[in-house]
Amino acid sequence: MSDVWHEFRREVFGDPYLVWHEGADVDALIAEHARGPERAERMLRAGLGEHDHVAVESLGALARVGRAPSDTTELLRSAMSSADGVFRVRLAQVLYELTGDTEHVSEVAAVLEGDGHWGERIDAAMALATLPVTPRSVAALHSGMLDQEYLVRYHCANGLLRLAGKRTDIANHKDFQRVSGEDPAQWRAVADELRTAVGR
Repeated sequence: MSDVWHEFRREVFGDPYLVWHEGADVDALIAEHARGPERAERMLRAGLGEHDHVAVESLGALARVGRAPSDTTELLRSAMSSADGVFRVRLAQVLYELTGDTEHVSEVAAVLEGDGHWGERIDAAMALATLPVTPRSVAALHSGMLDQEYLVRYHCANGLLRLAGKRTDIANHKDFQRVSGEDPAQWRAVADELRTAVGR
């Protein structure tokens, strides 16, 4: 991470560990932008160059209040070509928010389907639960329920429940023990049931 972006990030958002653990306080960025928009935008462009998802989230927050740079969509699209992990997920989420184009859902699905860190796959599963239902998102969440990492399966199950219009958590679902167990045949059976529920 470049020194200039690192310093700005700490100045505005605070301790990097807390940002990782609790998320970035984008209201602090909005306030900083109000005080010095040119500097804030210059720093966010640097953050994009560092593939930092906090910069993406910040641009999304500015867009929501009508204060994002005019070329924000183009900036985010250009960053997507070399993006991976959580950075790719956040780019896709904000691009969908800005454009309404469901093509960006596939970028999130690709992270869930990939072989990155399990934490990135969890992030992608959680993001898919908030995005429109597409064949690719349903397929990715279904496949994710066969992941060897229990927490990935858990969040994929919740994602399918959300896409099916259910507010319940898989932990309170009758099939929770099958998802949290160690039998892949049971994982697949529940995944098939939840996929069918989305189709209905």
